[in-house]
Amino acid sequence: EALRLLARAESLEEPPTTITYSVAISACEKGAAWIEALDLLAGIHRRNLKADKIIYTAAISACAKGGQWAAATDVLNAMGDVALERGTISYSAAISACEHGGFWPRALDLLGEMASRRVPTNTIACGAALGACEKAGAWPKAIELLVAMEEGHVEKDILVVNAVMRACDRGGSWGKAIQLLEDLSGSRLEMDSATYNVALIASGKEGRADKTMELMSEMERFKVEVRALTYNVAIYACQNSGDWKKAFDLLQQMQASTSELDTITCSSAIRACDAAGRWREALVLLGSMPRRQVEANTVCYNTAINACRSGGAWAAGLQLVDDMATDGVERTPTTYSTVMSACSNANEWQQALSIFGEMAAAQVERNTIVFNMALSACEKGKQWTQVPGLLDDM
Repeated sequence: EALRLLARAESLEEPPTTITYSVAISACEKGAAWIEALDLLAGIHRRNLKADKIIYTAAISACAKGGQWAAATDVLNAMGDVALERGTISYSAAISACEHGGFWPRALDLLGEMASRRVPTNTIACGAALGACEKAGAWPKAIELLVAMEEGHVEKDILVVNAVMRACDRGGSWGKAIQLLEDLSGSRLEMDSATYNVALIASGKEGRADKTMELMSEMERFKVEVRALTYNVAIYACQNSGDWKKAFDLLQQMQASTSELDTITCSSAIRACDAAGRWREALVLLGSMPRRQVEANTVCYNTAINACRSGGAWAAGLQLVDDMATDGVERTPTTYSTVMSACSNANEWQQALSIFGEMAAAQVERNTIVFNMALSACEKGKQWTQVPGLLDDM
């Protein structure tokens, strides 16, 4: 609409003014219309009008919202070419563009440029640079910047710390993420659910179920809201460490809270049972899902079947495949290859070949893994006469 009005103004005897262009570029900024914003900026120069730093900053912000970090920095440099002061707001907008574009080296360069030009840095500029580091998992640079903020007395908020923790997590430095949370305990910053979620993910990746439960207790002690996502993350941590008991405890806590159990929660708990070799507990949990009013999907069943395979419970695995058919749950090649592996491991080659034969009737694709499982069953059962037929079916 702003561009249409501008075009109409250009057709009148009185040409548009700098104010007209400023309003139009601001509208482009709000709509992330960066190409149009740059065209308007060029139009100002064609008409020999003078663009001020507000207009340039709006054009930079339009580029930022469009993820065009290179264009944003070009506009910032153009401000210098026309001897316009590049202040904190202009630099922050350009750094934000680097954040959206995921280009952290340029974001840090711009922060360094601010320091060399004695342009005051603020939480917004540093936060945007940290956001760029976060997306790339550049945790050493993120920590360096956090230290520089403290030394430069730049105010940091919990969003800044969360960004550094996520950078550590994405960069694989999970211990650093947990350490940052521990360092916060003596600060005046109020930790939120997002802060703990990152630490819980990190503890899960390190396989530290004990730390997971400690963090959950800490959240309760500090009255930090525990949402469904937090429970899912915590149960995922228990899954990675194979601590099925703690996963079950968290399920009970979740059910007693206002948070709703979902498929992801139960799936993670079943995986914890699988990792711990507790196939019976996996079946109990899977069987309790209807009572908990949670839908059991293919992933839940496949994970439980794998737990049966690991525990040598091939018959239970076969029953689960039948249950999937009864309940209308999609069976996949993974479903069949897993239960065939369970039968093969138990030298139940007849069952493995039988389930292989059922795949055609169930209209499930028989892939290379499935054929390999069938051939393995023949090998273990010394049923060499079956092999030519399997090879013909491939």
